[in-house]
Amino acid sequence: MFLAAFEVCAARTTFAVIGDYGSDTPEATRVAEMVRGWNPDFVITVGDNTYGDPNINVAEWERRIGQNYGEFILGRTDNRYPSQTSPTQRFFPSVGNHDVIDPVSDGAEPSPGPPYYTGSGAAIRPGYLDYFHTDPGRPGGRLPSGFHQPERSFYEFRWNEAHFFALDSESAFFDSASAQQQATWLQTRALASDAAWKFVFFHHPSYSSGSHGSQDHMQWPFAAWGISAVLTGHDHTYERVSHTGIPYFVNGLGGQAAYPFNNILAESVVRYNENHGAMRVSFDARSVSFEFLAAVPDDAGGFTPTVIDGYELSAAVPEPAAWRQLAISAACALVLAMRTLPRAKPRRR
Repeated sequence: MFLAAFEVCAARTTFAVIGDYGSDTPEATRVAEMVRGWNPDFVITVGDNTYGDPNINVAEWERRIGQNYGEFILGRTDNRYPSQTSPTQRFFPSVGNHDVIDPVSDGAEPSPGPPYYTGSGAAIRPGYLDYFHTDPGRPGGRLPSGFHQPERSFYEFRWNEAHFFALDSESAFFDSASAQQQATWLQTRALASDAAWKFVFFHHPSYSSGSHGSQDHMQWPFAAWGISAVLTGHDHTYERVSHTGIPYFVNGLGGQAAYPFNNILAESVVRYNENHGAMRVSFDARSVSFEFLAAVPDDAGGFTPTVIDGYELSAAVPEPAAWRQLAISAACALVLAMRTLPRAKPRRR
């Protein structure tokens, strides 16, 4: 019973989801300030980590990402990006269409730059892997295990009760072999996972009522593979779509100009594009809650975090009998009380 109390009373894990954020607009700065105020355990991105000049250099990466989210990014051993100050990796990006360029020019990035990729098709923008993954002092890189090459970058990680899968939907769009590789990998890894929750995140939305619309190359049987929710961006909107029994989120209001809703899907549940914002997700073994919060500007030059949408999933476990619930509640109270007691000082011999 005491162990059950520890499980029930365990603190929830909170993470932020940001999308289409990679700029230094005032809107992107407001969203970042709001996200930092949540003090999340970590941050994931649904692509478009940077915009603009394909020859983006070190200073530009720092200005567009580091000044807002560097505290979540594991620092390189050579301190190439000074704003990256986290002692552990707490920032997990996925590749967007603005994170790539084809072809990569030899002079695109300062040393230790290209050649990053010399093949055909889309290649990750010069500096993407350098900024998020490469580290001369860590041969395995800084992102979790997976496939990290200029042609594509996808990977997985486990955080407490949840398993996360980052896909490269840009590579999947250009290369059917990449799409098949990633789909086979995801199906195998997701079905083998014993996590309470399984989240997939990538850039191009499987289902969207926005300007870009639904992207059929990413309409995979996620529910059949045990995925709990799908998190995407690309359309600069917020939308929650219910399809095959699981929620699909479009979360692209991280800092760029908002898009209209052009063709409303029958499965669309919630739509919003008035102000910029981000998602806040929290979970434990029993439930997961999704929120989208907008950073609504105020007259004083600041902003007010405003909840636009909230949605919750509960684990398929039977509720305990009333007597057991009372016993667990009492044990919870005891656990919390013990945590607040001062520790006894050791006796001197």
